[in-house]
Amino acid sequence: MAAAVGHSSSKKASNKYYRHSRIDERTFCQLVRYFALDYTASDAALRTGLTRKTVTSIFIKIRRRIALECTRQSPFGTRNFKANGTGGRNGHGHSPSVNNIVFGLFKRDGNIYTEIVLECEKPVLRAVILGRLAPEAATRSADWRGYAALVDVGWAKYIHIECGQNGSAHDAAQRDDVESFWRFSQRRLQKFNGICHRTFYLHLKECEWRFNNRSKEWHEELLNLLQEHPL
Repeated sequence: MAAAVGHSSSKKASNKYYRHSRIDERTFCQLVRYFALDYTASDAALRTGLTRKTVTSIFIKIRRRIALECTRQSPFGTRNFKANGTGGRNGHGHSPSVNNIVFGLFKRDGNIYTEIVLECEKPVLRAVILGRLAPEAATRSADWRGYAALVDVGWAKYIHIECGQNGSAHDAAQRDDVESFWRFSQRRLQKFNGICHRTFYLHLKECEWRFNNRSKEWHEELLNLLQEHPL
């Protein structure tokens, strides 16, 4: 019986986007297109003839490439990204649940950048988000990172941090961009019907990448990225 399209064979296929792969380049480009269209791994597997396990593995690898690209592009650096793409631990020897995650948003030149807040800073920032503490209590700290907004995933709530320009047009534009990013991210994250805490960082960075490239063709941008940084 002939093998299904894209299934493994004894001979590795030529694929400039995925080194040492047995998946031919044409099938892989189709898979990248389905990723760009936000198909689930199950749907993409049905359309390519690959197994769901294979597609899930590749999608995770693509998200790691995206997360690394976001780190490279960010003018704010990063404090908590690990090579495996999980975003680091919470400082107490175990990974937090998604509902315990707080992340900050930066804005620069029309782009939004994200950073998961370290465990030691979370209580104060969560109190700010919930209105139990004035934002000035956080912004006066020597460790304040200058976030434009803070998001508590467990409460599905965000708070915009004023820039001290007394409601200027700059502040209003920043608020609009933060609001747009949060709505965009919520729609995407809800589609997955629950995300494991180990991969939340990758999904968050994917939202960041998609939002900042929303005026471009995601499929083409992904292929350009993977050609420069193959899997």
